[in-house]
Amino acid sequence: MHTIHSLLAAMEHHPAVASLPFSTLLTFLRCAHRLKDDILQPQPHSISVLCTPEVLPPSITHFLAAYLDISIDDIAILWSMVGDLVWSLPTPEEADMLEEDAFRRYGHPHGITRCTLYPPVKTCTNPECASWKKGSVLNKEEQRAVIAFTLADGAHPAWSVHLKCHLCHTNYHNNYSVQAGMRTYYPGVPLFIQVGEHQFVQRELVMQWMDLMQVAVSATNCACLYDIAQARRLSSHDVDWQFGTTLTTEQVWDAFTILALLEDAHSCNARLVVSHDGHQQDRFSATMRARTERIIVFGQDELPHACDGCVRIFTSPDGTMSRTEVVVTDGVTVGRPCCAVPYCKNPLASN
Repeated sequence: MHTIHSLLAAMEHHPAVASLPFSTLLTFLRCAHRLKDDILQPQPHSISVLCTPEVLPPSITHFLAAYLDISIDDIAILWSMVGDLVWSLPTPEEADMLEEDAFRRYGHPHGITRCTLYPPVKTCTNPECASWKKGSVLNKEEQRAVIAFTLADGAHPAWSVHLKCHLCHTNYHNNYSVQAGMRTYYPGVPLFIQVGEHQFVQRELVMQWMDLMQVAVSATNCACLYDIAQARRLSSHDVDWQFGTTLTTEQVWDAFTILALLEDAHSCNARLVVSHDGHQQDRFSATMRARTERIIVFGQDELPHACDGCVRIFTSPDGTMSRTEVVVTDGVTVGRPCCAVPYCKNPLASN
């Protein structure tokens, strides 16, 4: 069994390797283990799959030497020292499962989760605040239990940590800061998008929902599909978590809306600013109307598009030429996407 002592003892005889950065050793272990099957394949048939090969294939050696920017001889020395360790390491998938289980079993009782969502800033960003001028660290914190919905690994218990400036009282969340009742989102698009007080959705998952909804899947079915897949991943260690892992249609729609508005703000080099008070269903309405009005005035790249797939030009019985265009509507509760009166500027009472 490899120990830290045996590894250090082996390095005493190879000063050049011993002087390499520790990150180089970690990268070597990770890459060599990922290439385990490629290392094993060209070995003689008499070699047991349970035994560490004595030498690496030339292609693997040259790849690692180029990647780590060290000599081929040093690669051979590293393999002689840690090859057995590489061969005994769990696969990335196994290591991920072991780590997740460890956090669930031993971390949760101590308030520790694998995923903790902090604000991306550590100092106050309010230029009118004395704390900003000093660059003081935000250390007044509040944490709350949340659920993080991910694309590949399902729903995870997590913590969301808020930091507060003790001078200007700006409250910094993972997605945005709050001051004087206004919510200002940070520049760019976050990895996790907050869709509720205690619910976050991974950006890649929201993008998948967008793709599905553009094809033929409703927001309701996006939520149902996720819950069906999530049922296969449920762990008995999550039953005592404060919030459930059931996804709602409203959360799918909120994720869709927030991501679209964040991407729009990013493309305009602007910040998304909405009210922090009131109901979630009304919070983004004014911003969506402003975006629509901007498109009406300035247009967008997709607006002048027309093709045989979305536009039909036909001759009416009276000989006049007319056209019809395709729109996407909800297949369950079909309604009008716009007023029946052409060029009407009044908003629909409901849609």
